[in-house]
Amino acid sequence: MQETKAHVDQLLPEQVTPLNMKSYWTSAEKKGYSGVATFVKQESESVEHGIGLSKFDLEGRFVITRHGDITIYNIYFPNGARGGDRHEYKQEFLVKLNEDLKPKIAKGEQIIILGDYNVAPSESMYMTQLD
Repeated sequence: MQETKAHVDQLLPEQVTPLNMKSYWTSAEKKGYSGVATFVKQESESVEHGIGLSKFDLEGRFVITRHGDITIYNIYFPNGARGGDRHEYKQEFLVKLNEDLKPKIAKGEQIIILGDYNVAPSESMYMTQLD
């Protein structure tokens, strides 16, 4: 789940662990902004909440979990549509994510990337596809 906009301490226990699932959350420092949650039936072998760059990690954009041979990147990608600084921020985010993933993929790691990519070319195109 992406764009949760919640900190775990704001939620009821049944929202944090629905159906007795394990959950892994990350939230932005800024309350009501961003956030990602991953829900799984079995506990993850490892959990990371970013790619080691506070510029992105403090916005609560990553939950990275390892399950056997598979690593799942649950990502809430920045929206760069507002132009200016946020567009540059998104472009840098994509470059840094690629730098994080490239050596892992080269080593043969099995990676699943899922999330809210925020890449619709325009709001009107998005709305047309929903009709």
